[in-house]
Amino acid sequence: SGDPTAWGVTAAMKEAVKFFFKKDSLKGLKIAVMGLGAVGFPQAGYLLDEGAELTVCDMDPDAVTALKEKYPDKEIAVVDPKEILTVEADILCPCAIGGFLTEEAIDALKVKMVFGGANNQLHATNKDDEIALAERIKSRGILYQECWVQNIGGVMSGTEMYRKGAKADKASLMDKVYEVCARKTRVNLEEAEKLGITPTENAYRSVESKIYI
Repeated sequence: SGDPTAWGVTAAMKEAVKFFFKKDSLKGLKIAVMGLGAVGFPQAGYLLDEGAELTVCDMDPDAVTALKEKYPDKEIAVVDPKEILTVEADILCPCAIGGFLTEEAIDALKVKMVFGGANNQLHATNKDDEIALAERIKSRGILYQECWVQNIGGVMSGTEMYRKGAKADKASLMDKVYEVCARKTRVNLEEAEKLGITPTENAYRSVESKIYI
């Protein structure tokens, strides 16, 4: 499920870049990828294919080596995992642990967007705390939306396998993941801007309006 998750995040990120940076591509953007595991490794690959300039980290040096060996023609900067949250970049793309966006971490960020596949990125235990941290991020001029808007490719992959079994079609799945993640991100960001709230609060609002009727 890592590959579809990364593919969906890529599609969503491109929409967010159009919305926030007014750019039609990721080419030339400096992106810091946090973690090169099941999601982060393919994520880094997709971003390199899009022309982004990467800074990466991982607790396992072999993962970094494997990425460099797969893309020998790309310049990939490497930092210690302890430094990734203060790297100067356009986008921080978290693809590892959750709960790392504390108040202190938010205040130390040197990026313009936080957008990745990691689950539960905000250091919170309930919706109200998440919204408060999201507002803190917004107050710094940084774009962020709740992770489950863009990282649903893995869930969609599991659904495809559960429903279709041996007949599951990865190519069709990837097309669907791309379309859904891009569209939901575009709608979420536009609605949040129109309502004057954070994309995180709007994500909750839009979901709850469908559940609690």
